[in-house]
Amino acid sequence: MTRRIAAHYIFPVSRPPVAKGIIETGEKGTIVRLIVPEHGLREMANMEFQNGILCPAFVDIFHEFPSHMLPEHLPRLAEFQDIMPSRATGDQGVLAWMKAIQRTNSNISLDDLIRWFTLEAARALGRQDGLGTLDPGKRPGILLIDRMDYRQLKLSPESRVKRLI
Repeated sequence: MTRRIAAHYIFPVSRPPVAKGIIETGEKGTIVRLIVPEHGLREMANMEFQNGILCPAFVDIFHEFPSHMLPEHLPRLAEFQDIMPSRATGDQGVLAWMKAIQRTNSNISLDDLIRWFTLEAARALGRQDGLGTLDPGKRPGILLIDRMDYRQLKLSPESRVKRLI
């Protein structure tokens, strides 16, 4: 069954964020298409609206690489290794690290943070063909991040993450 998930913003990673977009998925969570409404968001069959932003699921690099090897595989994270939470596994742990990074350097965009933990992590594992972006044909999983600063597209201390697919 087709599922359509809309939100305030969608961060596909392979292109700039989309305001009021819709992700259409098929069986088993495969991305079918990203719908960018030209004249505002309209109701569609099987559509659910989520309050927040949608992005690909974080790639679990922590099960693949010991924390001391992360800088070798993801060099952009090297300068933030000392602020990595002790339990940085899973979506909640990654979000905690993203918040810590943004507190340390507020010039890092949310788009960049999401890219580091999705597409760049998928590349580090050689799995970018199926993970890391919300492109048609991929099955990356979909996360909802809410309770954030939507005007500046920044995480807040209250930001949460929830896996939708």
